[in-house]
Amino acid sequence: KNILNSLDVVLEKRQLKIIYYKADCDLRKLIGKIKNYKNVLFQLAEGINFLHSKNILHGDIKPENILKFNNTYKLTDFGYAKILNHNYIDVTLYTKLYRPPEIYSNRCYLKSDMWALGCTFYEIITGNNLLLRTGEDMVKINKIDKKNILFTLIELMTTHNIKTRLNYKQLCIFFGAEHEENKDIKFDFDKIYRKYNIEKKDKFILRKKIYGKNKEIRINSNYA
Repeated sequence: KNILNSLDVVLEKRQLKIIYYKADCDLRKLIGKIKNYKNVLFQLAEGINFLHSKNILHGDIKPENILKFNNTYKLTDFGYAKILNHNYIDVTLYTKLYRPPEIYSNRCYLKSDMWALGCTFYEIITGNNLLLRTGEDMVKINKIDKKNILFTLIELMTTHNIKTRLNYKQLCIFFGAEHEENKDIKFDFDKIYRKYNIEKKDKFILRKKIYGKNKEIRINSNYA
């Protein structure tokens, strides 16, 4: 459902042409216009889960590679896709602004897709890429997310620690949903704090030190 399917394959004048359904637009054109963020993220996670269940790594998740068909969002462009026969592969994938840190050690995991999805999710909310974030981004997030649930979700999707980075099933815990069987998508913020032993006050202090306007208390790279 959330993976782009082809209509036909045609060989014409020694060129192989793949025919697809016509999309409304890509996700890039919808940045700043989407209101139901949770539903979009859940659909994309469903698509990634299907790929990962087949040990397929997408390898290039970004707004341009996500197409909208009415109210359905689909992953497309599998030019970088790889089959993982082991825990990771030695290859450099992803567009730079969506590239997870493990890539620079020449390692690519299935969870590398989750980093790129986290960056994409951050961008459709704030209009900025995660790696180019500014203090104003938190203002935008707070307007739609008073409890900072979305910010915490993105943090867990883009942690540098590959072992604790969210996978699909853990993402469902955030929604309080059991995969696609439950259509009532809701966040269970307290559950995720308990699961990862995160103190709410620590999350608030960390955000303040990273995004705070006071330059004297803002953390530098050595402290981070």
